[in-house]
Amino acid sequence: MTESYVPESSILDLVNATIPFRKRLEWGSPAEHQDFPILNRALAKGMKATGGHKVEFRTALKKSTKGGFTGLYATREYNHEDYLVTGESPWAHLYTYWMYDGHETAMNRDPERIVDIMEVGRHETMTKLSGIFEEACWQTIIGEAAEFGSLRGIPYWVSKAGTTSLDRSANVLTTVGNINPTTYPLWSNYVGTHTTPIADLVAGTIAASIEEDSLSLLNAMNLAQIKTKFKAPQNIAHIVDKNPLGNYKIYVNTAFSVAWGIILRHYNLGNNFGFDLAKFNGQHAFNGIPMETVEYLDLVDDGGYGDVDIQGKYPVYFINSNELETVVLRGYEFKESAPQLMPGNPNVAVTNVDFSVQLVCKNRKSQALVYGTA
Repeated sequence: MTESYVPESSILDLVNATIPFRKRLEWGSPAEHQDFPILNRALAKGMKATGGHKVEFRTALKKSTKGGFTGLYATREYNHEDYLVTGESPWAHLYTYWMYDGHETAMNRDPERIVDIMEVGRHETMTKLSGIFEEACWQTIIGEAAEFGSLRGIPYWVSKAGTTSLDRSANVLTTVGNINPTTYPLWSNYVGTHTTPIADLVAGTIAASIEEDSLSLLNAMNLAQIKTKFKAPQNIAHIVDKNPLGNYKIYVNTAFSVAWGIILRHYNLGNNFGFDLAKFNGQHAFNGIPMETVEYLDLVDDGGYGDVDIQGKYPVYFINSNELETVVLRGYEFKESAPQLMPGNPNVAVTNVDFSVQLVCKNRKSQALVYGTA
């Protein structure tokens, strides 16, 4: 029986011929929740496709004067007002690619094997793109002067300054999403501070006074929950399904997670999940709210992106993902180009995958940041 054979000169034609019959690239379930927390929440909610040269959103920040008290036969005044304010952000253009080498295909002449090899490369691009997106969501690139195309992640929308975001490059206070929080006080996240020495807790040097030292942190976190009206899920389904209660979550770095475990053991609080949630993912909790460790929040010296000037020491983010929206540019949702020979290496063909996206927060008042000053 004659073996199927594809000459090397026809491999590029084979790839182009099979493109229309491949399944379109799309987000799958790239990893478990602890690996890509923001991406998984975005996938659970769904991403909104739109057009335009920038991302625009509308948010209610003005107090409406329509209506009020009146008397019998009293004259009423009517006025038309727009109590919505328009915010905007530039697009963030992400890209990845997959490739194949002529030497590799020369060793796999069977057409089906060649296509299978390329499909592995295509699926790998989704893992790479997932990592790029999630990593960008936690980088401390904030401020209106941030480079064009940068994805505006959690540290941009939820800042240490609260009412404004600190542009590190210019060291000035600036607007967020092209909206000035000084003009619109509702356009600000809650900020709380505490004096609990997290580093000493982790080092085990304040065991004798742990109750007194941790009180400042507990008070600050309680206030953050009250001020933002933060809610806790009631059962597993609220977390793993598309339920609004599953979108309330606390994100911390590694050191804080270790210290929190020490505090819980000292107070004999367990994880305060309740019967239904006690075993979920082995995560910590605060007042029933799941607490997730994000290594990107670790300090730079520890391999993360943590910045004390921007986020404070050991930041604790109260993130309500119901108010976060992931917007994608229509036509550039995994736009897969035709393969082209790579300049400088005629044996390698490259296929680019483009994804234009932006993360938008429409209600900063529902978010909070608590950080240490000790």
